[in-house]
Parts: sequence; structure tokens; C-alpha cells
Amino acid sequence: MYEEAFASGFRRRGIEVIPFRIEPQCESLALKVQRRCLTGPVLGKLNRKFEATVRTERPNAIFLRNPTCIFSSTLGRIRRERPETVLVSYCNDNPFEDGRAWLCWRHYLRNVYHCHINYFFRSSDVNHAKAMGIPNPKLLLSYFVQDLHRPQRWVQPEFRNQVVFSGHYEPDGRHLFLEHLERNGIHVKVFGPRWNELHRRSIVRQQPIRAVWGPEYVQSISGAEIALVFLSGRNRDTYTQRCFEIPACRTLMVAPRTPELRMLFEEDREALYFSTPDQLLSKVRNALADPDWRNRIAEAGYRRCTRDQHSNIKRAAEVLSDIQSHLAERNTRAQELVTSA
Repeated sequence: MYEEAFASGFRRRGIEVIPFRIEPQCESLALKVQRRCLTGPVLGKLNRKFEATVRTERPNAIFLRNPTCIFSSTLGRIRRERPETVLVSYCNDNPFEDGRAWLCWRHYLRNVYHCHINYFFRSSDVNHAKAMGIPNPKLLLSYFVQDLHRPQRWVQPEFRNQVVFSGHYEPDGRHLFLEHLERNGIHVKVFGPRWNELHRRSIVRQQPIRAVWGPEYVQSISGAEIALVFLSGRNRDTYTQRCFEIPACRTLMVAPRTPELRMLFEEDREALYFSTPDQLLSKVRNALADPDWRNRIAEAGYRRCTRDQHSNIKRAAEVLSDIQSHLAERNTRAQELVTSA
């Protein structure tokens, strides 16, 4: 779904998009094991197929999102054979400090040196990339999907809740905030994967929890009066994609207080922020007690999100602009070489 969001944005700009899909080729147990270890003959076959696709299609640019399954030798050959093709990488995880082993990121951390443009999700990642000498590192903020994340006129009864958290479980302390709300009389409806990893005795687990995606995810946000945000401790997030999706659905966002989020949405006017469990409890109680105030903030957050164009369409346009700038610089250097010769 993440790749398709960019593909849709590129198509809106009149760009032909040729998808190379990893997942349909990962159905066998052998490939699942090899993909986890990022080595083996089946993964080698996938890389050969990728090279063959590039040779056949002869693209002007290749956009690689989290290219952990592509070998650096594959990208090296592509760059030598097609020097005119612009190689672009984008990583929405934290490849430097997410707590996972080097084994997971070893191909990616070699691939970026073959790429002409390397996008990162957070400013700290850009700084880390610069320190490592990674070529042309740039910040590319997350986004909402313009054709998906929008206010809903009708919401199924299952998704009509006062307070919701629609997101995955992670052992970073987010359950403690939810438990604090529950103990103080505020029920939070939870949707998302991996909540079976939380201890059964947690009060959060005393409700049925299932993952929701696509239109159901949008319903879960739009049907709530308040939607909570928690930031990944593993990725050291200071904002996340949900911070654009919730305002785009015209729902009040209550999120951890960070400098980045306060720059994106004004505190107490376009979103509510918290730093402690008691602050979260107070913010939620006040918003539930005052519907007019809550709705004004939700509306202001919606206007800010759409006015600042935090959509997948805008992000794709940023990528295309950077590719065009790179090509223009390349042509200028080539002309200078010809002139000097």
C-alpha cells in the first residue's frame, strides 16, 4: 500500500509507472526463510528478474522503497549498464537505530551508495546519513493518501467510538498510557496488529482487537471523536504517518508532544499534545466534555493538513522535482566537460 501511494502520485503527474512486486514472489516457505535472512537462491532469482525487468523496460528512474531484498551487486550492475537511469531510495524505517540487527539492513546500507538520491523519514536519519557519507540524503516527510484518507459521511457501528487507537503494538510503553486512560474511566477502542504480544493480564487486552487496513482503517479514524497517536520507540520517531492521516479524516488528533509535531500542527488549536499519562488523561477528558472545542480543533487540523499539502500526490511531486533537478545538474556538468574539452 505504501508503494502504491507513490505510484498513484507519479501517475497523477503523467509518469508511466512499472511496478516490480516482491510480495507475490514470496509465497513459498523457502523464500520466506531466505527473505528473513536476505540470502539464498530464490532471492538471487528475484534479483535476476529485477535486472531483467530494468533491461527490458529501460526506465528513466528507479524508485526503491526499503530495498532490503535487492543486492548491492544488482544495483551496481544496473548503474554501470544504465548510467542515465536515476536511482532513488526511500526508507521509512530507521535503518541506523531501529534495534534490529545489521543482518536486516546490510543490503540497504550498501545500496544507498549506488543511489543518486536517498530519502529518509526523519531529520535525525538525514544527519546520520550525512555522517556516513551517503550520497545526497534528503528528508521526505510522510503523507496521507489523498484518495483514501478523507472524512466519511457514514461509518459502520463497529467504528463509532469516543476514543480510538488504530495502530500496532510495540513494547515502548504505549500500553501504559492506554491502561492509565482505562483505569480512569475512559475506554479506548484499539485496532491493529501485534497486540497479542502484550501480556494477557493488561486491561487493554480485555477487548477484542483486530487489525484494520485501507477503508476500514479510515472508518476507524473517522468514526472516532478522538484518535490517539503513539510514536515508535524502536524507530525513534518524532512524528509518524498517522499524524497526517488523522487530521485528513477531520478527527481530533491527540499525540505525544515533539518539536516536529508542534511545527506541523499548532498546539491546542490544530491538535492536542501530551508528555505524561496524566496530561493525556486531562486532554482527552477536556475534549470529550466540550464537543464544540473538540470539533473546532479537528476542523483546524484538517484545514492545516490539506492547506500544507501533506498528501501522497505532493510527496510524489517532490520526488519528481528532485529527479528533474538531478538530471538538469547532470546535463550542465556534461556540457561543461564538452566546453572545456
